[in-house]
Amino acid sequence: MKTTTLLFVALAAIHTPAPAQLFKCTGKDGKVTYQAEPCPETATEKSVKPPAAGPDSAPGNAAAAKEGWTPATITNAKNGCVEGGMRNARLTWERTKRGTFPESEYQSSSEAFCSCLARRVSSAVTLKEFAANADAIMTRYGNEAVNGGECRPTGILAKDWGSQH
Repeated sequence: MKTTTLLFVALAAIHTPAPAQLFKCTGKDGKVTYQAEPCPETATEKSVKPPAAGPDSAPGNAAAAKEGWTPATITNAKNGCVEGGMRNARLTWERTKRGTFPESEYQSSSEAFCSCLARRVSSAVTLKEFAANADAIMTRYGNEAVNGGECRPTGILAKDWGSQH
């Protein structure tokens, strides 16, 4: 199974709890990322309170969620996607023996991608439809994203997936 499909299927894990703590990491280059794990030693760290509502939404990007979705289930879907994607990316990285896994790069790319994908899916199908057919739904929206759709991957995910297609 392709890495992209594994990441999309990971979104089905909507039972994953939201992070209890969120870290704001500022790299030496000034780039800011937010993550559930403590920052790498090369970054400055500040603990921040997670947002109360669903995943991040940029102005004009938010669409109403279909029946059954709540801010908590959308956030949990995003978190499940990130965790599953990170797990699969680490395994793939180790199998290809490419050196040290770039944790923060994958975390940052995965957060952005999974936030968008969770919003996209929750605004397109009901939670009941998603639960009944998660694999097919995630394949559909995942393929759309990888082929330049609304949630196209960025950063290291875009580089990795571009080399696979």
